[in-house]
Amino acid sequence: MLARRKLDSAGFQTWTVGGQVVARLYLGSCFDLFDMLADCDPADRPRSLFSDPPYPLTTGGRSADPKSMGGKFSAERYANDGKIVAGTDLAFTTWIRAALPALQPDSDLVIMSNDRNLRDLLNAAAENAVRFHRLLVWARQSKTPNRWIMAGAEFALYGYAGKSRPVINKPGADQITSIHGFKSATDHPTEKPVGLFAQWIGDITTPGELIFDPFTGTGAAALGALRIGRRFIGSEIDPRHFGAACRRIDDALSAGPLFANDRPTLPLI
Repeated sequence: MLARRKLDSAGFQTWTVGGQVVARLYLGSCFDLFDMLADCDPADRPRSLFSDPPYPLTTGGRSADPKSMGGKFSAERYANDGKIVAGTDLAFTTWIRAALPALQPDSDLVIMSNDRNLRDLLNAAAENAVRFHRLLVWARQSKTPNRWIMAGAEFALYGYAGKSRPVINKPGADQITSIHGFKSATDHPTEKPVGLFAQWIGDITTPGELIFDPFTGTGAAALGALRIGRRFIGSEIDPRHFGAACRRIDDALSAGPLFANDRPTLPLI
């Protein structure tokens, strides 16, 4: 059954399969989408948030200048000022506080960070009454060279607001995930593996559940959700990354049916 996509006047790209809405992506600020979702009936809001939000990245690569990074983070690729993606000055606590009313009262949040920003993330979660479940670890196969110990892992807070729920799909799921053979599919500087999000989403959520990523980027969380039969809603402020995410969702849904006809639809906000 072919997936269909259309852009509406509110700035949403919407994908339907068999007449059912399975994904919606908003071109614009996540704060606008937070407000729209907060106005929905609580039962229609997302139950889970999975995201790799923007945060500052620091220098330290293999350049001749020890203060600059090499490879795709070299001075030729970006300004080397800690802002390789737009909005890295957005504090965790600012957007987490705004995001919570967009979720169901009892909700799960999986939010990524590197080691340097992890303390800020954990403090922001605590300040906004997001309780700690576990620290998830992505053990990267490729490491970021620098003048000290190479960074070979990234982290994610697995927390909850309201009442918690057990990991019903895979009790005893491993805290550490290693994705082999990951190669970037887009030019996004901090692209994450689709399989990483598919594993985390599959461990924590239920089939047909609505997954929310306010910083969609080029769509790793969206593709991970759709791959395992979850629905998706997200926002992306960069038109170039938005376009890449749309094309990747097109390709994923065109590859074959991912949804049964009895899946609930998304709220038409």
